[in-house]
Amino acid sequence: SRRRAHLSRHLTTQKIGNNILLYGPNKSHWPIHCLIGPQWGVALLTYALVTVPSTLFVIYISNSKFPFVSLTTFVLVACVLLCLSFTAFSDPGIVYGTNGGAIEQRTFQEIQSADQCHNHRNSIFKPPPNSKQESTASLENDVFGASTFPTEPNNATNSSEDNFVCENSNEVNVCGICNIERSINATHCDRCGVCIENLDHHCPWMSKCVGPKTLISFYGFIFGSVLLVLFVSTCLII
Repeated sequence: SRRRAHLSRHLTTQKIGNNILLYGPNKSHWPIHCLIGPQWGVALLTYALVTVPSTLFVIYISNSKFPFVSLTTFVLVACVLLCLSFTAFSDPGIVYGTNGGAIEQRTFQEIQSADQCHNHRNSIFKPPPNSKQESTASLENDVFGASTFPTEPNNATNSSEDNFVCENSNEVNVCGICNIERSINATHCDRCGVCIENLDHHCPWMSKCVGPKTLISFYGFIFGSVLLVLFVSTCLII
């Protein structure tokens, strides 16, 4: 019964943000799982742009050429489709929540603490009254009408506030949209509706974001597509 429950959980479709997990565990890659993005129709168009012209080339043109032309075209198309499938159906590096509902109870406190830390740090780096910075700023206001040069903190003053440390300022970084804990390198994608660790960019031709887990296969798709176009163009010219 436990094994059946495990299989049924992996065979049940899930919605992760705006993505749809058709089968398999969420933290994996294709073909172990299949995670399609919100722009899956554009991904089907990408498949069509690769397969349809290549098939027509093999049927009507490459047969009249040398035998290795059809074989080379088949190998290039297979490599391009493999990289495309791995990029379009794999997890690019989605950040999943680890604390469940507990993070929702701490979110407001963490954000409020971060705001207090930010405001306090901004108040520290203000020059003290009657200092050289203030006199310089007032002179600039008289001459230019506004202060155009930033002022630096007075290094001579060393109060106890300079050693202020915001508690938990580096421990938790909460996404204001996903409401989950994430690292400072994670970025939220509005189209996919999730946070991606070290997000490279959102590619509609892949139907979702490209992250560290799919970046190599994405470059492989680009490189293979360029080689395929050059090879077919050369065969057409010759």
